[in-house]
Amino acid sequence: GPYTKRINDQVIEDGFFYFGLKHGRWIRLNKSDILQDKETYFLGWLNESIRFFWGPKKEYIKEIIPIKYGERNGMYYAFHLNGSLAAKGEYKHNRKIGVWTEYFSTNEKKKREIKFNKVPFEIENVFITREWNLNGKLIYDRSFFLKKIN
Repeated sequence: GPYTKRINDQVIEDGFFYFGLKHGRWIRLNKSDILQDKETYFLGWLNESIRFFWGPKKEYIKEIIPIKYGERNGMYYAFHLNGSLAAKGEYKHNRKIGVWTEYFSTNEKKKREIKFNKVPFEIENVFITREWNLNGKLIYDRSFFLKKIN
Protein backbone atom coordinates (compact mmCIF):
# COMPACT_ATOMS: atom_id res chain seq x y z
CA GLY A 1 0.00 0.00 0.00
CA PRO A 2 0.92 3.65 -0.02
CA TYR A 3 3.70 4.88 2.27
CA THR A 4 4.42 8.43 3.38
CA LYS A 5 7.18 9.43 5.78
CA ARG A 6 6.50 12.72 7.53
CA ILE A 7 8.32 14.94 9.97
CA ASN A 8 5.95 17.43 11.61
CA ASP A 9 3.30 17.13 8.85
CA GLN A 10 5.93 17.63 6.17
CA VAL A 11 6.37 14.86 3.60
CA ILE A 12 9.97 13.60 3.46
CA GLU A 13 9.46 10.38 1.46
CA ASP A 14 6.53 9.05 -0.53
CA GLY A 15 6.00 5.78 -2.38
CA PHE A 16 4.19 2.46 -2.56
CA PHE A 17 4.94 -0.96 -1.05
CA TYR A 18 3.86 -4.22 -2.68
CA PHE A 19 4.14 -7.18 -0.29
CA GLY A 20 6.83 -5.32 1.66
CA LEU A 21 8.86 -4.35 -1.42
CA LYS A 22 9.27 -0.88 -2.89
CA HIS A 23 7.25 -0.67 -6.09
CA GLY A 24 6.53 2.16 -8.51
CA ARG A 25 7.70 5.75 -8.13
CA TRP A 26 9.38 6.86 -4.90
CA ILE A 27 10.31 10.45 -4.12
CA ARG A 28 12.39 12.07 -1.39
CA LEU A 29 11.97 15.73 -0.45
CA ASN A 30 13.99 17.99 1.81
CA LYS A 31 12.59 20.24 4.55
CA SER A 32 11.87 22.96 1.98
CA ASP A 33 9.78 20.57 -0.17
CA ILE A 34 12.47 20.50 -2.85
CA LEU A 35 12.78 17.20 -4.69
CA GLN A 36 16.00 15.41 -3.70
CA ASP A 37 15.58 12.07 -5.44
CA LYS A 38 13.06 10.26 -7.60
CA GLU A 39 13.41 6.52 -8.25
CA THR A 40 11.25 3.89 -9.88
CA TYR A 41 11.19 0.37 -8.44
CA PHE A 42 9.88 -2.96 -9.64
CA LEU A 43 9.26 -5.47 -6.84
CA GLY A 44 12.01 -4.04 -4.63
CA TRP A 45 14.69 -3.48 -7.31
CA LEU A 46 15.47 -0.30 -9.20
CA ASN A 47 13.45 -0.41 -12.40
CA GLU A 48 16.50 0.03 -14.65
CA SER A 49 18.28 -2.91 -13.01
CA ILE A 50 19.22 -5.86 -15.20
CA ARG A 51 17.85 -9.22 -14.08
CA PHE A 52 19.18 -12.58 -15.26
CA PHE A 53 17.40 -15.86 -14.63
CA TRP A 54 18.31 -19.56 -14.51
CA GLY A 55 16.69 -21.17 -17.56
CA PRO A 56 14.18 -19.93 -20.11
CA LYS A 57 11.14 -20.16 -17.79
CA LYS A 58 12.59 -17.37 -15.60
CA GLU A 59 11.54 -19.15 -12.41
CA TYR A 60 14.76 -18.62 -10.46
CA ILE A 61 16.73 -15.41 -10.44
CA LYS A 62 20.45 -15.71 -11.22
CA GLU A 63 21.72 -12.18 -10.66
CA ILE A 64 20.60 -8.58 -10.35
CA ILE A 65 22.83 -5.82 -11.66
CA PRO A 66 21.74 -2.48 -10.17
CA ILE A 67 21.45 0.23 -12.81
CA LYS A 68 20.75 3.83 -11.86
CA TYR A 69 21.06 6.72 -14.33
CA GLY A 70 22.52 4.32 -16.91
CA GLU A 71 25.43 3.20 -14.69
CA ARG A 72 25.95 0.28 -12.34
CA ASN A 73 25.16 1.86 -8.96
CA GLY A 74 23.96 0.04 -5.85
CA MET A 75 24.00 -3.42 -4.35
CA TYR A 76 24.70 -6.38 -6.66
CA TYR A 77 23.30 -9.82 -5.85
CA ALA A 78 23.93 -13.23 -7.46
CA PHE A 79 22.07 -16.40 -6.56
CA HIS A 80 22.73 -20.13 -6.88
CA LEU A 81 20.26 -22.34 -8.72
CA ASN A 82 18.81 -23.45 -5.37
CA GLY A 83 17.95 -19.80 -4.56
CA SER A 84 20.63 -19.22 -1.93
CA LEU A 85 22.87 -16.17 -2.11
CA ALA A 86 25.99 -16.72 -4.27
CA ALA A 87 27.61 -13.27 -4.08
CA LYS A 88 26.94 -9.71 -3.05
CA GLY A 89 28.78 -6.44 -3.35
CA GLU A 90 28.39 -2.81 -4.27
CA TYR A 91 28.85 -0.89 -7.51
CA LYS A 92 29.47 2.83 -7.75
CA HIS A 93 29.92 4.58 -11.10
CA ASN A 94 30.29 1.24 -12.93
CA ARG A 95 33.07 0.05 -10.59
CA LYS A 96 33.12 -2.51 -7.81
CA ILE A 97 33.79 -0.95 -4.41
CA GLY A 98 34.16 -2.17 -0.85
CA VAL A 99 34.08 -5.81 0.21
CA TRP A 100 32.44 -8.36 -2.08
CA THR A 101 31.41 -11.65 -0.50
CA GLU A 102 30.93 -15.04 -2.18
CA TYR A 103 28.94 -17.87 -0.57
CA PHE A 104 28.83 -21.67 -0.92
CA SER A 105 25.67 -23.08 -2.51
CA THR A 106 25.31 -26.04 -0.16
CA ASN A 107 25.41 -24.47 3.29
CA GLU A 108 25.18 -20.72 2.57
CA LYS A 109 28.39 -20.08 4.52
CA LYS A 110 30.95 -17.53 3.38
CA LYS A 111 33.38 -18.74 0.75
CA ARG A 112 35.56 -15.70 0.07
CA GLU A 113 35.82 -11.97 0.71
CA ILE A 114 37.39 -9.79 -1.96
CA LYS A 115 38.36 -6.22 -1.12
CA PHE A 116 38.03 -3.51 -3.76
CA ASN A 117 38.78 0.19 -3.37
CA LYS A 118 36.48 2.11 -1.03
CA VAL A 119 35.84 4.74 -3.69
CA PRO A 120 35.77 4.41 -7.49
CA PHE A 121 38.42 5.86 -9.82
CA GLU A 122 41.38 5.05 -7.59
CA ILE A 123 44.19 2.83 -8.87
CA GLU A 124 42.93 -0.74 -8.71
CA ASN A 125 44.02 -2.45 -5.51
CA VAL A 126 42.02 -5.69 -5.43
CA PHE A 127 42.87 -8.67 -3.24
CA ILE A 128 41.29 -11.58 -1.38
CA THR A 129 41.08 -10.76 2.34
CA ARG A 130 39.72 -14.05 3.69
CA GLU A 131 38.73 -17.47 2.42
CA TRP A 132 36.90 -20.37 4.06
CA ASN A 133 36.51 -24.07 3.24
CA LEU A 134 33.15 -25.81 2.83
CA ASN A 135 32.95 -26.51 6.59
CA GLY A 136 33.32 -22.83 7.44
CA LYS A 137 36.92 -23.07 8.65
CA LEU A 138 39.07 -20.05 7.84
CA ILE A 139 41.83 -21.23 5.47
CA TYR A 140 43.30 -17.87 4.44
CA ASP A 141 43.41 -14.51 6.19
CA ARG A 142 45.42 -11.79 4.50
CA SER A 143 46.15 -9.95 7.76
CA PHE A 144 47.78 -13.07 9.26
CA PHE A 145 49.65 -13.69 6.01
CA LEU A 146 51.06 -10.14 6.00
CA LYS A 147 52.12 -10.48 9.67
CA LYS A 148 54.09 -13.63 8.83
CA ILE A 149 55.87 -11.90 5.93
CA ASN A 150 56.82 -8.84 7.98
